Amino acid sequence: MQYEFVDPSEWDERSVFANMVCKLLMQKHNGIIDKALEELGPIYDAFEEHVRNVYELINNEIPLFCLYDLKRWGADNFSLTTEEYDEAITQATKACYEYYK
Repeated sequence: MQYEFVDPSEWDERSVFANMVCKLLMQKHNGIIDKALEELGPIYDAFEEHVRNVYELINNEIPLFCLYDLKRWGADNFSLTTEEYDEAITQATKACYEYYK
């Protein structure tokens, strides 16, 4: 299901790499997600350009990228109701705190 994040033991090697970068970014900003998201744009774009099919992994394995997408594009772009969008934001945020602590 979309926006249900898998256990790190199940990550694809591309997700491992992306999540290592995300963890470093979160550590740089002392765990403040909004600050990490402000700096994520160019990193996200580089992954999109240079990491094969990374988009396949974002909604289940790379929560900071997922949160970035959700906040950048909004509920309508993903055909989500307000409730579904809020739940996706909650799940991605929760996964960020779990994965990047």
